[in-house]
Amino acid sequence: MPRSIDVLVALSVVAVSFTKKADAQQVDTELMMKWSNASVVRFLVVGEYKGDATIMASQKVRRDAHVTDHVSLAFNWNQAENTVVGNPTIKNAASTAVIVPVAGCPDARVTRAYDHWQIQSSVTVANTLRLSGTETFASGSVPYANEKTCGTYWEDVDQPAATVSMLLPIPSTLVFAMPAALGQGMALSADKKSIIVANPVGWTWTFTPTIVK
Repeated sequence: MPRSIDVLVALSVVAVSFTKKADAQQVDTELMMKWSNASVVRFLVVGEYKGDATIMASQKVRRDAHVTDHVSLAFNWNQAENTVVGNPTIKNAASTAVIVPVAGCPDARVTRAYDHWQIQSSVTVANTLRLSGTETFASGSVPYANEKTCGTYWEDVDQPAATVSMLLPIPSTLVFAMPAALGQGMALSADKKSIIVANPVGWTWTFTPTIVK
């Protein structure tokens, strides 16, 4: 049974007050008409993780690593109702994990690779997707030091997977018409076709919408 790490991380507030943040001179009226008249848009959402994580541990040993991860989602979004239309398509990629060396110790013997997050399901809550999945820890043997040298003793490590959840608010497409309304941690891409949102736990999300109807 996986243990739960319920990391409920809300991204930057996306229910911004446009009238307070943008006056008429800052609004692109053509883009405003384009996105406000769209009832359903299709979002391609790409999440990129870069950061450090503990990938294997026991009471005696621990190994950290520099980790990257990649996930993507595609779904239709009803802008008036703030809800997903149909079921999102979820694609997970394998994580990379470069173990941080421990001075004087041989490398850990890894028998199962670390996977930072595999998204398994999504549920719509208001204007937000609650994404749930698993974090799979590396298994293997880790050397540790006695009074003389590291590597004389080895600890077998096999942690159970953890359940990880994250809240992913869906940004309003109206920010294309008034970038001044972008919240903290949000920006438009260089080509002005995507909304980029960074959160404090290492994930950067790129939302690229296209109009369905």
